[in-house]
Amino acid sequence: MKGTIFSYDVTGSQNALWVEVNPTNYKTVYPAGGPPPAPSKDGKVVKVSFNHAPAAYTKPNQLEWNTFDDGIAKCAKPGPVVLDDHIFAAPLLGYVNPADNQCGTGRGNIGGGPNQPDAPAFNPRSTFGHVHPGPAEWWIVQVGAISGKFENAGEYHAVEGDVLYAAPMTWHQMAAEAPSGPSVRLAMGGYALINMNITE
Repeated sequence: MKGTIFSYDVTGSQNALWVEVNPTNYKTVYPAGGPPPAPSKDGKVVKVSFNHAPAAYTKPNQLEWNTFDDGIAKCAKPGPVVLDDHIFAAPLLGYVNPADNQCGTGRGNIGGGPNQPDAPAFNPRSTFGHVHPGPAEWWIVQVGAISGKFENAGEYHAVEGDVLYAAPMTWHQMAAEAPSGPSVRLAMGGYALINMNITE
């Protein structure tokens, strides 16, 4: 939450992948008792003090949310797990194989699976999927595989660790693509999104 001081470390024996996203007016602070950071070119490090009382977490925000343990295993209702001033994050689950969708909550599979043999070729210069007025939207693929179709750019096939991005006012359509199990992408942006869908 805004105003919460935090730090993190990589633990365990496996590689870690994370994307750091900071809201507006984010500042980095270092404990006065630790090693000082190197100053930037033509800058200097100054010591500051301030009264600090972090705000309580307000729903749907929480300190930790695990897609597999808190989402899939508990059949959590879809929706954002971070929703704060100028930042949101929402895990989107999709299943190509309906039998894998034990909870019925994996709805991120529009056009899921491989293209049908008789399907027309994708035209990135057409209108398809949906568009968001104003903000950009981007996704981190957490597990499985995701197909992303983007206006003027084409179709991309992403796997765990890949990041996909739709610029503001860009037609796009995402789909689950892994033949079994969940395909999960973490949707992120600066504002809660309003979808403008094709009605034809």
